Amino acid sequence: MTRHKAIAAALVAGGIFLRIWGIRFGPYYPDEPLVIHHAMGFGTGDLNPHMFFFPSLFLYMVFGVIGGLYGALSVLGRISGPEGFLNFYLLEPERVFLCARLLSVFFGGLTLVLVYRFGKAMGGSRAGLWSCALLSAGLLHVRDSHFGVTDVTLAFFMTWSLYCLWRFADRNGGRDWLWAAVLAGVAAAIKYNAFIIFVPIAAALWLERWPREVSFAVSVRSRIVRTGVTALVMCGVFFVLSPFVFIDHAGFVRDVGVILKQNLSYHLPAWHHARHLFWGMGPLVFVFAILGVILCIRRFRPAEGVLVMYLVIYYLMIQRAGQPFQRYVIGMIPLMTVMAGIALDASMSALAGRGTGARRAAVLLGVLVIGSCATPAVYSDILMSRKDTRALCGEWIMTHAPDGSVVAMDDPMHLPQLPVTRSQIQAKIQSFQSTSGALGNQKNIKLQALGNLNPYPYPSYELYYLHPTPSADPKFVMYSPQIPFDSKELERIGVEFLVASEASLRANPSFYAQVIRNWEQVAVFDPRRSADHPIALNLTYMPIDPRLFNYKRTGPLIYVYSPRKPK
Repeated sequence: MTRHKAIAAALVAGGIFLRIWGIRFGPYYPDEPLVIHHAMGFGTGDLNPHMFFFPSLFLYMVFGVIGGLYGALSVLGRISGPEGFLNFYLLEPERVFLCARLLSVFFGGLTLVLVYRFGKAMGGSRAGLWSCALLSAGLLHVRDSHFGVTDVTLAFFMTWSLYCLWRFADRNGGRDWLWAAVLAGVAAAIKYNAFIIFVPIAAALWLERWPREVSFAVSVRSRIVRTGVTALVMCGVFFVLSPFVFIDHAGFVRDVGVILKQNLSYHLPAWHHARHLFWGMGPLVFVFAILGVILCIRRFRPAEGVLVMYLVIYYLMIQRAGQPFQRYVIGMIPLMTVMAGIALDASMSALAGRGTGARRAAVLLGVLVIGSCATPAVYSDILMSRKDTRALCGEWIMTHAPDGSVVAMDDPMHLPQLPVTRSQIQAKIQSFQSTSGALGNQKNIKLQALGNLNPYPYPSYELYYLHPTPSADPKFVMYSPQIPFDSKELERIGVEFLVASEASLRANPSFYAQVIRNWEQVAVFDPRRSADHPIALNLTYMPIDPRLFNYKRTGPLIYVYSPRKPK
């Protein structure tokens, strides 16, 4: 092994360590249950996910890893059959969540290898090492590699597709364009965003230089054919790996329509996702990434031009028809890190050639850039390795609230997960009897398993869920019964503890004004060191800007209220 390969291996190992550290942060990332529940639903024999907010390939991958866990537990005698595994999941859900999270770690690690090879091909071995190092310690890619959702896996296949596309354009020929199309199809089967790669692939095909002896008509006909083949290959791979978007086309149209309507409802300023890139990559890395883009443009070659084209159109897509969340930029980060590595290597080489003092300045520059992105990434891992505010709140309730207490929760996706009484489980089962369909059957199986847990969780609580428009729709049965934001309703059902998130307090000010007047605040769980800075309200409750260092743990700001006792 050469010295450069040994350094690359060490960087990849370090990057994987950063992505595993703190991975058992609790079952608190809001999108993970959607992935796990649908992946486990395949265990009933029905491979239709009945949900098309994103394609099915990642769900099938997670199902495969869960199947490996099922096999291992069966061999070790820990479980007996599917019912035993379902009980294992209900009692220890985070161990099953780890299946999806480790998949993200795996593809996050592969992305480090790919970025090294990409940077090396574009700018030499040192550029490859810098690219690998910068992504290895990049805050947003490190943090989101902890989550068992699609984004990091999507970024790997998109970056691999772009690498093949660059090779094709750099060599001015070959079959790498076909591999780029195949990998873009795989990426699209993970998340629809990846279809955008068709544009730079088509551009590379049309920018290919043909020998003079080939007539113009022949070259145009060949370009048209290969552009059509690219579209067919991408769509073919997509349908093979996510077949139910075609088989259950009514469900696909329904869910994609919901997503498009939701995405188009956002009106994001042009700089919104640029800010995520700036802090998510690290300010200095972002600056060098922009310098790398400028270097690519100055080269004035199709190979670099199609990469810049991808960055531009992808950014415009997520800005115009995307959601405001930080994870949407992860599809750009590996490629931008490659460009940052190339620009950083070029800058250091220019400095190193100007004498001893300049060489020292070059070393200092490298240390400063790596340190600026590694410091928040390491601190993020430290926070994730500590108990989340939701875990602390759950422990407090189970210590202070007697078995059978009536507890109201205003935001179940962002509050502690508490065991519900067996009697409420039976009531849910009875209300669910009329629901048909595969998804209804899966929920019914889960409810039956919850009711039959032995030993049954103790203490357990009679749980009610506050909602602006309460619904008895069976699809919300797991978070039922729902009640309105009405203090009289809380009194009527005898609520003994109200658990509230800061986000809900802001969204329902009049209701909580009454609560604060008439109820006693018995506990507060604040993740911040100082309350002088505003709380982060994103899905992770972790900012990526300098406010991160004001946090002492992850999780939302949670309040627990109890009715005032008469004096």
